[in-house]
Amino acid sequence: MLWRFSCISVLCCLAAYPAGDARSAVQAAQDFERKLSQLPLSLAIQFRVQAAQTLQPRHPDLAHQFAGAALEQLRKEKDIKVGTPVIRALIAASPDEAIPVLSSASPNAMLVIIATLAPEHPDQALALYRSALHDGKVDFHALSPLIMQFAKERPSMASELLESLVDNYDFSNLEPWDAGG
Repeated sequence: MLWRFSCISVLCCLAAYPAGDARSAVQAAQDFERKLSQLPLSLAIQFRVQAAQTLQPRHPDLAHQFAGAALEQLRKEKDIKVGTPVIRALIAASPDEAIPVLSSASPNAMLVIIATLAPEHPDQALALYRSALHDGKVDFHALSPLIMQFAKERPSMASELLESLVDNYDFSNLEPWDAGG
């Protein structure tokens, strides 16, 4: 618990440095990185992602370093399961680098990735959905955020997706709780 508070303190210090004093922020980031090396891997990944989010407005280069380090750890350690907030933050920070790594991070990761991509990158989310559907990694639940996004921007595409869902899904064994998604 003490580590958590010390890491949060370092994050606050990093965020407080003015943009003109980049050397100080770099030094604080290096100190923070040394502290992270002493934490369990899953916790270190979470703190790296939080640091990337915190640093993004003032120090995007440092934010990219922290996000890249978190992704590198996920590449190396295949057994680490990450939560939805970590997946969303990494997709937001760097979708092209994060998707290949995160798609195997947890059983529901693909659903979160598609839902996170849909608002900002709907075409990329649709391509990922189609690929994951072909590979058997997702079912019809992953289509919901895409239909909602395309309904706002391209109603004809949303209609097409909904029609393909109705045409291709076997509703005969659908249970009431399946309909809620």
